[in-house]
Formats: sequence, C-alpha cells, structure tokens
Amino acid sequence: MHRRLVGSGPDPLFFRQRILPDHARPRRLRHGRRDPIGGDLAGVAPRGRRGRGAALRVPVRDAGPDGRPPDRRRRPRDRPAQRDHEAETRSGGRRRSSGRRPGPVLPGNGGGRPDAGALAPGRRTRETGRSKGSPLSGAKGVAPARGKKQARLLERRSPGWSLPAGAVPRFASTFLALQTLTVFFPETAFAPLNHHTAWMAARLLTLCGLPPVLQGNLLGRGSFTVEVVTECSALYMGILFLSFVVAGTATPLRKIAGLALGIPFLHAVNIVRIAWVFALGASDRALFESAHVYFGQVAMVSCVVAVSVAWFRMAVSGSPPGVMPSFLVRLAAFSAISFLLWLPLNTEYVRLIDHAVRWLFRLWGYRLEMVSRHAVYYQTFNLVTLAGLVLAGLPFLKRRMLRVLAPGLLLIVGLHIAGRVCNVMMFAFRNAAAARVFAETILVGQYLVPVLIWLLLLRGEPGGKRRAFAVSPDHGNFTCG
Repeated sequence: MHRRLVGSGPDPLFFRQRILPDHARPRRLRHGRRDPIGGDLAGVAPRGRRGRGAALRVPVRDAGPDGRPPDRRRRPRDRPAQRDHEAETRSGGRRRSSGRRPGPVLPGNGGGRPDAGALAPGRRTRETGRSKGSPLSGAKGVAPARGKKQARLLERRSPGWSLPAGAVPRFASTFLALQTLTVFFPETAFAPLNHHTAWMAARLLTLCGLPPVLQGNLLGRGSFTVEVVTECSALYMGILFLSFVVAGTATPLRKIAGLALGIPFLHAVNIVRIAWVFALGASDRALFESAHVYFGQVAMVSCVVAVSVAWFRMAVSGSPPGVMPSFLVRLAAFSAISFLLWLPLNTEYVRLIDHAVRWLFRLWGYRLEMVSRHAVYYQTFNLVTLAGLVLAGLPFLKRRMLRVLAPGLLLIVGLHIAGRVCNVMMFAFRNAAAARVFAETILVGQYLVPVLIWLLLLRGEPGGKRRAFAVSPDHGNFTCG
C-alpha cells in the first residue's frame, strides 16, 4: 500500500512528484503543531516495489479566499511554529541525516518564501561548487559527486582568479595613466633606478664568479658591453602589478602589503634575469638577442601575472597560492614553444607589416624603401605572450573566446603598424614627437594588451632610442632592456 497525501476541494489538481526520502518525514515541533514548512500536504509514501524514484500523485487544494493556491498563499512571518522551527534549525537540534540526498519539494512547503524549498535538493553555489543542503535533513550540504569532480577539475586547471567586470577598465586605465606619465619624463629621471639595477646585477654576477666591469649603468666583460636603460628595470613590471592591485577588491591595508611585497620581489627577479642574460651573452653572442627577448618580455610579463594571481588568491579570495602550479607550468611550456615557433617567423611578419606601411605612405604621395636588417623584432613578441596565456588557460576559458580574441589580435596588429609608421616618421622625417608615440605604442603592446585580452577572456562574458638590447655591430655594444 502507498500512503496518499489528502487534499481538499471537489476537483483537485494532480501532478507527478518523486517520493520523499525517509529522513524528510514531517515531524512535530513545540506547541504540538505540525511542521509549517511541510504544512497539511507533507507526507511520505513507502518505497515498496516502486523504488526511490517512483512517481506519486499528489492532490493540491483549490484556491483559498484570497484567490491563490494554498502553496502560494502568503503566510505570516510571526507564526509561533515557524519561529520555533527556525530556532530549532539554527540551534542544531535536528535529526541526523541518513546520508541520502534530500528529496524534492512538495507544494505548500515553501514556508512563506516562494523560492524556498525545504525538501529540495541543495543548490550548488558558484564559489565552491558545494550545496547548501536541506533545512529539514540537518545535512550541512554536500555537492553531488559529479559537482565535486568538476569543482576539483576547475581548481586544478585554472588559476582560480579573474578580475570582476568593472575592475578590468580600472586596470587598463591605471596602467595607461601611469605608463603615459613615465613616457613624458626624460631618461635622466630614471637614472638612479638604472644605476641601482646595474649595480645589483654586477654584485650578483660577482657572487657567481663572473665579475663584470661596472661604469654607471654599463656592464662589460671583455669586448661585450650592455647598457641598463629604463626598460631593463622593474619600472613597467611594477606599474603592471600596481594596476592589478588597484583593480582588485581587497582592503587598502592588503593592497599596501601586496605592493610592499610584490614590487621588491619583481625587482629581485628582474636583477636575476639581467645577470643571467648578460652571462649568456658574454659566453655566446648569437644567443643574446633571443634570450633577451624571451626572458625580458615573455618571461617577465608571465612572472607579473603569476605574482598578481598569487596576491589575489591570498588577499581577495582567501585561498593559498600553491594550488596553481599546473597553470604556471603550462604557461611556461606554451610560452617557450610559441617563442621557438615565432622566432623564425617574426621577420616575415615584419615584412608583411612593412608592405602595409608602404601602401599607407603611397596614399600620401611618398615612396618608401624599407629594409629589414634585424633577426629579432622584439615588439612583435607580444603575440608570444598572448599565445602562452591563452593556451595555458584553454581548460577554463569560456566560449566567448573568439569574440574577444579576434578584436584583440586586430588591436595588436594595429599597434605593430603604428609602431612601424612612427619608426618611419622618426628616421625618415626626423619627427621628434614620433619617438614618444613610438615608445608609448611599444610599451602598451608589450605589457598591457596581452594581459588585458587574457583578463577579458577570463571574464568570458573578453626600434628607437630606448630600444632594449639593440645591436650595434660597428662598436660591439649592446643596450640592455
């Protein structure tokens, strides 16, 4: 036999409903009243041969005097039984759960809340992937097995971090404002920082048994000499990290602590990078250009991203930073592979860009002769940085990737064309203002644009005077950046 839930009314409505589990039986509260969440319709049908998922026909009462069905009537919030039930639920005096998942809701057990389901399966939260459980079952809330597996998979594959939608414009505007301000400063304004960076790199090389000759911001060993300029320092890496911190939602004290720890760490990593590249160039000059571009641009931007993600997880999300090693490994691997693939192709890409630049000047009545003399054009390797970030994030990027990635690639190509146009204006037309525009274009394309595109994907809703390590074959000198 099957227990039937009794309703009133001459013409009751019927619908199919799953059988409630045993632990969700209605119980009596204090004052001798029935459970208000269960109401008069609460009941359990024995399993018998139907099994747990069998269907039960439940009659629902007719509409009451207010014209609403009984399960949608507004119940007063100050009912004694309702208060007693809520107090008992909060106090922990609940029946122990049998371990089964809570059953679904019957009409009338909303407890005065149209969206409340005392016996409904727990709703999974967005942050943890766990469920809130049933108020009647006493369970603290456990996600289904499939939800747990997906949550662990996302935790293992993703950095667990992305800026909110409103923080992405704040991140971009902060970087643009600070970086534009530095471009208008003369190079001598950053001379103390450059001298300190060169001195620290020389001290590190001396400790490693490769003492260089230090003169101001020049490092030399034998016939090999490099110059530490502003791009060699941690200035722009610090601005990028500062933009991350400003765009975050942490408290001011945590932001100050993040800057106090993150910027010195980036400065130390940058000194190690300069010492390593200098030692490599002193031993084999053929590898100098390639090592400088990879470690100076791709690796440093990836390092800033890693430090920013670690700070965000600790200061904002409250999670330890040690749960993202697989993301960092993938980022390093895909960046290295993309760099090796792009290294022989960057000169052909620059030739295509030069064809577009010649066509533009031909529209203005000028005929240009542009010759490609370099094996490495460092301003094009922001494509490698973007490729590393995107490929490392493929397991957790959302489906809107194409709508964000396509405009982002067009923006990068446009910046490359603008940089070559500024280069022509500087050397062919001796335009001094073009040098600042060139520096602004290169720095924005190198630091901001790849990271900005990556942040939009995560949200998923999207050579001049200051050239780094520029080769001077006549004198054998290099400019370190």
